[in-house]
Amino acid sequence: RGMQMASDSLKKMGFNAEFYVEDVFDGKSATRAADKSHVKSSDLIIGPLTKEGIDEMKKLSVTSGAHVVVPIPFANKILLSCQNISKACASEASQWEFMGTYVAQKHKGDNVILINSIDIDDARQVQVFSESYFAANGDSVRIVKSVNGSISALSGMLVKGKNNIIIMPTNEKKLINAMFDMMKSYEGVVYGYDEWETMEGISADNRNKYHVSFPKSIVLDYSIPSDQNWIEVYRKKFKSEPTDFSVLGYDIMMYYGQALMMYGRDFPNHFAEFNAKGLVATGFNFIKTGDESGFENRFTSVMRTEDYSIIQVK
Repeated sequence: RGMQMASDSLKKMGFNAEFYVEDVFDGKSATRAADKSHVKSSDLIIGPLTKEGIDEMKKLSVTSGAHVVVPIPFANKILLSCQNISKACASEASQWEFMGTYVAQKHKGDNVILINSIDIDDARQVQVFSESYFAANGDSVRIVKSVNGSISALSGMLVKGKNNIIIMPTNEKKLINAMFDMMKSYEGVVYGYDEWETMEGISADNRNKYHVSFPKSIVLDYSIPSDQNWIEVYRKKFKSEPTDFSVLGYDIMMYYGQALMMYGRDFPNHFAEFNAKGLVATGFNFIKTGDESGFENRFTSVMRTEDYSIIQVK
């Protein structure tokens, strides 16, 4: 739906293109789609939403020259062995690398504590956060490792009279609840995943008292007039509320459509200098991930709970 809205906006800007939609849900359907003449002759392929489907489009890209866009947050491994591919959303690792720099700059002199759930996926975010934090000249950070599902060591690291900064890249509810229980008598800020925004079990009072914050790539702000206008158009057209994926689809189509208008198929060589108009909820800051690999959009915002509302602070 978002891409459909964007195609209408692009046509008004003079974008002359044919749009095709293919239903791709697994590797076999991706292979069938890749064999169609209009797909083979495409300049831009957005999706599919599965790794197997993306792999098929990467193979096609080598022979056809079409640029492939990964529209949802896969790990950066999906960009390997193909230079004509870009990922529109920052991976969780890239988001937490960004957060490491942000916390180092924002919380100098504070009591920074990093909680490691030791889950393999969470541990990756702990690693990239730590490396980025110290690279940005962050102060010392103390690490609490979960032991048999417990983070009891945290209680001995909290300091009264100081701003206790809890970095907690995990969605493990038991650990999250234990952390808030230990924080009851202390002041501070808690950083977690964006899933915390709607996670059951985190009270509104705790969100507000500890200014629960998190990295996020897609931010539709209902308080900004331009976003309000876009939302109203969406509501009238589809009789429903936009989701993160609706607005991401819109911004992807707007960005890559304008890039094609300005540079043609050569647009990946101009990522660093190109700024699209009319984007709604995200930005584009591409980094080439390797000599033989594609590009990742590293754009990340920081969201923070203030006065029982979630606001964008960076």
